[in-house]
Formats: sequence, structure tokens, C-alpha cells
Amino acid sequence: MHSRRESGLLPPFQRLLIESTGLADPFPILSTVRSDPVLRHHFCLGNVITTVDAVNGARQLDAQPESMKQVAVADRLVLTKTDLTTTEATNRLTKRLRHINPGAPLWHAFEDDLDTDALLSGEAYEAWQPTDSNDVVPDAHHRHTDDVRTLALSIDEPVDWTRFAVWLTMLLNRHGDSLLRVKGILNVADAAMPVAVHAVQHLVHTPRHLDAWPQEDQRSRLVFIARGLDPAMIERSFRAFSMPQKQNGS
Repeated sequence: MHSRRESGLLPPFQRLLIESTGLADPFPILSTVRSDPVLRHHFCLGNVITTVDAVNGARQLDAQPESMKQVAVADRLVLTKTDLTTTEATNRLTKRLRHINPGAPLWHAFEDDLDTDALLSGEAYEAWQPTDSNDVVPDAHHRHTDDVRTLALSIDEPVDWTRFAVWLTMLLNRHGDSLLRVKGILNVADAAMPVAVHAVQHLVHTPRHLDAWPQEDQRSRLVFIARGLDPAMIERSFRAFSMPQKQNGS
């Protein structure tokens, strides 16, 4: 399509949307765009939007690991067919989606007025916060029946960037298949403004240096969504490796 556009066979376009099959693993698509030198030169990754069928979604999450991954790596979630099921079933599935991916905005396609700009665009960093009182975003870790666990860390001290980068590289190299998503904002030592980080399995997006903090709280915050991996291990590893060691007597 890019070649045809450059040749004048297609009108100019600014955005390309890829619609995968219902059970596609999104990671190979994301990895290809980031790793292929031609694609990387002409395109950058936008949002991953996952639609979930309110009638069949719970069964698909139970039976299809690809469905779980689609929800976990999504930047935006849209729950469809809520008019064809009960309110109780919709609320139960919504809560499950919030547990799997607590940070992605979630719309109900039948009830909500879907905002195209909100679906397709976003800020460089979006804080991972619950959007209503029923959402659960634990400060420690939360285990789900899906064997998907969420670890949310808040770090008071500035983070040493070199230590953090080495630690994250080692973590993803060893456990990338189990780490469905890593996202956060860092108060980096000796940096005036925060740095946003984002990774999907073994794929690490380019860190973004933000112009300002998105809110008054200027602590570093990281969210890990993992499957079959103990969140306590991630936290111990982070605390031991990434944080600057205090000198004796300090």
C-alpha cells in the first residue's frame, strides 16, 4: 500500500489499520513493524484495539490463549454485543477484563458513543488507573483465575536508568514469553522530566521522554501483566537490581 501510494495509485493516507483474524496473536505483527527496516522507516506503531464479544468472550478467554493475549496487550478494549446478553454476564466479563488489563480504557459498543480519536490516538503516557470503583488495580499483586497476575509498583526514589535498562533487558530475555505487558513512567535520576516505558513480551518500544508529568504524583510507577510468573519474583528482582544501593552509614 505504501508503494502504491508513493506511485500515485492510491490517494495519500496518514494511518494504516491492520485487522487480524479473531484468534491472531498480536505479538508477531507488532514485532514485524518494529524489526523490519523498511516498515520501521515508514511506519510507527499505534494503538492495539481489542474487541471482546460479550456473549462468547468468557468462553474464548477460557479456551483460547490468543484471546487472553489480545486483551492483555490492548491499548483500548471494546466490549461488543452487550445488548444480546444479561447485565450480570456483562458486568462479570467487564470485571475479568479489568483484572487482565487494568490500564486500558474500556467501552461498551452498544451503550457508549465510541470516540474514533480516543480509540486511534493517545498521549505518550497514559497513567494506568482504574476507571470506576469496581476496577481492581492492586498496589501489590493480584492473582486471577486465568493465571494472569498484575503487579503494580510505586517507587519513591529516583530510578537509575542504566540499572533499570540492564534489569529489564535481562528480565525480558529470561521471561519475555510470560510477560504479556510492561508499562510505566519513571522518575529517572538526573533527568528533569519523566520517561515512559512500554514493552510487550520481548518487544521493547523506544522510551519516550515526556515534556511534563501527567499528574502531581511524581513517583515512578510500573505495571506488569504476567502469565504463569510470580509477581513477587519480579518485585524482588527489581528491588535488588534496579535501585541504587545505599552506602554503609548513609
